[in-house]
Amino acid sequence: MKYAICFFGLFRSFEKIYHLILQNFKLNNNDQLDIFISTSNFNNKKYRFKEIKQEYFDILELENKIKKIVGDKLKYLSIMDDKNNNYVRWDRIINVLSNIEKYQNDNNFKYNKIILHRMDILFVKWETADKYYEDRKEGIKRQNGILYINQYDFPIGVKEHGCCCIQNGPQYIDTYIDLSINLKENEIICYEDYWIGHVPIDFLIFDANTINYIITFYNNYKKKKKIKLNKLKKKIN
Repeated sequence: MKYAICFFGLFRSFEKIYHLILQNFKLNNNDQLDIFISTSNFNNKKYRFKEIKQEYFDILELENKIKKIVGDKLKYLSIMDDKNNNYVRWDRIINVLSNIEKYQNDNNFKYNKIILHRMDILFVKWETADKYYEDRKEGIKRQNGILYINQYDFPIGVKEHGCCCIQNGPQYIDTYIDLSINLKENEIICYEDYWIGHVPIDFLIFDANTINYIITFYNNYKKKKKIKLNKLKKKIN
């Protein structure tokens, strides 16, 4: 099987967690995993939701650092010059997906599955997440503990999230994402949450036939062309 991870976003903790991200995906010995990245020279750091630092990397230095981290799995790298803050999240997503599409066309093949993945996120079990959440505000302790509901014998979250801007993380992975799952036509997979608040715009799994729909969606979103939805307004478990 041929898989591709399309990383997008800011560099942030990528150097620290890249090797752990790869461990989230269990692969067979003969599987191929390629890496595509779209980022920018702008970077920021937050603490308790507040931005505490902005910085701009030298593009060539950042390029060399990423190439050293990823190695020969790297098939494409784009670093946008964002000193004027001209780019947003969607630009990096469109960029990396457009270039994986070009790579497939140039090499006359298609990946079995493509993973869209932010550069600074990591999947772990809720029990592990609970150990690393920080207090939202100084002097106000978050409530520790795992959250269950009656009909499930597995945790559905933590009792109180706390701050999602986590400074420290685990040294090992205890969660695995199954890439062998079958996808129906135009179907995508996302995980609704993770240890610092995962949402569908941060992580998706889809096949190569769906990539143009996702690119079109984000291009429309940038142009304020939004889908109208009818809400059920029905409480569900």
